[in-house]
Amino acid sequence: PPAADRAGPLALAPGSAAASMGARCGHHSIPAKPDVLPHDDASTPVRFQPKDRPGGEADQEFLNKFSRQNAALGADVTMKMTKMRALVVGCNGVAVEVVKNLVLQGLGGVTLCDSRAAEIADLGVNFFLSEADVGKPLAPTLVPKFKELNPFCEIQAASAVTAELVSKHNVMLV
Repeated sequence: PPAADRAGPLALAPGSAAASMGARCGHHSIPAKPDVLPHDDASTPVRFQPKDRPGGEADQEFLNKFSRQNAALGADVTMKMTKMRALVVGCNGVAVEVVKNLVLQGLGGVTLCDSRAAEIADLGVNFFLSEADVGKPLAPTLVPKFKELNPFCEIQAASAVTAELVSKHNVMLV
């Protein structure tokens, strides 16, 4: 097998963004420089501060939360994800699973757009809904449930898809 395969899953390519950020061993992060992450221009480091959190300990808390992702994908990818905004039209079972994964990965923001009322049939495919949610509009009902997953992700509901709403997002999922 190639040397990379023999090195194991935590082997980091020398000079990669993940290697410059340090490694993760068990439950302990070993960051190279926990308060500075590379920007698109690697020669200009920037402080990693989520927009809704103050500096200081929140920065370290955020880095610790995504340390495995930083090691696997690189801090630059994590930084880009925190700036990315997704518009999700329709809150069916598949959409809710995708949103859950995006929120847990650290996306910067998600806007849900689905004004349909939740039905009994939705309870079988949407694990965030309960019988108490039947009859309520889906998007506003799901917002607080997604916020529980990641306080760094800005989650909101929209009543309709407009050109202005679409222009505020990097990706649209229908």
